[in-house]
Amino acid sequence: MKGPGLFSDIGKKAKDLLTKDYSYDQKLTISTRSATGVALTSGALKKGGLYALDVSTQYNYKNTLIDVKVDTDSNITTTFTVLEVLPFTKTIATFKLPDYNSGKLEVQYFHDHASLSSVVALKQTPVVDLSASFGAHGIVFGAEAGFDTSAGNFTKYNAGVGLKKPEHDVSVILADKGDTLRASYVYHLDEKQKSSVVAEINRKFSTNENIFTVGGAYAVDPQTTVKAKLNNSGKLAALLQHEVKPKSILTISGEFETKALDRTPKYSVTTDLCYILQGIFDLAQRICLLEIFYVNLAIPPASFPLENIVIVDFLLHWLTLLLLKVPEWFWPTGFYDDWFFLCYFKLLFD
Repeated sequence: MKGPGLFSDIGKKAKDLLTKDYSYDQKLTISTRSATGVALTSGALKKGGLYALDVSTQYNYKNTLIDVKVDTDSNITTTFTVLEVLPFTKTIATFKLPDYNSGKLEVQYFHDHASLSSVVALKQTPVVDLSASFGAHGIVFGAEAGFDTSAGNFTKYNAGVGLKKPEHDVSVILADKGDTLRASYVYHLDEKQKSSVVAEINRKFSTNENIFTVGGAYAVDPQTTVKAKLNNSGKLAALLQHEVKPKSILTISGEFETKALDRTPKYSVTTDLCYILQGIFDLAQRICLLEIFYVNLAIPPASFPLENIVIVDFLLHWLTLLLLKVPEWFWPTGFYDDWFFLCYFKLLFD
């Protein structure tokens, strides 16, 4: 899309450098794409001893993208994204079952020097969000507001300005109804913007609190990136991201308090694997794997109802792609207890 971008794009580069890919939960994502363009993604998340599974499918037809996601909490989320319903527009409709009131309709308009976005909740008394931005030659001014029609008051109003150049990105945003001032500066160390440094300051007027954060990303080689960040409260975080094969990424991240070294550091291993579908595994094989997955992860029966077996069946369909490439003699006892090691052993034998 052309134009200065949406209001949400102001300061996005700094936000991504300081937050994107920093995770402290164990996560495995497996994506498979067929020759017809259908993509199927299965995800598993381990957080605080609890497991959450989901499967989503995407289908792209001409100017329409259909995305359906189902999780083990029996939620079904469907998103339709349509380009050019009207010239220079993008329309996004989201529906979630069984919560009928969570549906949203978003319309975005992109012009050479201006962009508009409107989001309306699909219920009787909706919340309406509006945002606009305009600018040229890398300078962008923008504002957004949200209005709750049932309560008759504003839920938010923010404003910001950004400056984008090939070597740097500057933004200043007044958020939280004027209570927070956020300013950031990003300097790119190379032409491809793979290596960058960033500094951000957040000033909260109501509490007189200042948070100053510095960080950066460095591309060691085309497949490997390291990132780090440190704020004035002494919280230090770092991550290593490596593309083992095209679109298959292993991320290791950690965080600890430099002013409280007695606290246990946080860490995580996150894996995104991508495969091209070349065959269909039979149902019996997936059900057998389901038994192993169910027993070894010790998922309580109450959190694993029978109607969700189809969801996990899809997930195990793609996990099978991993397991069939790992020699049986290298499956130690308790191998499945920490499922994220599936990725590690897969990488060893690929």
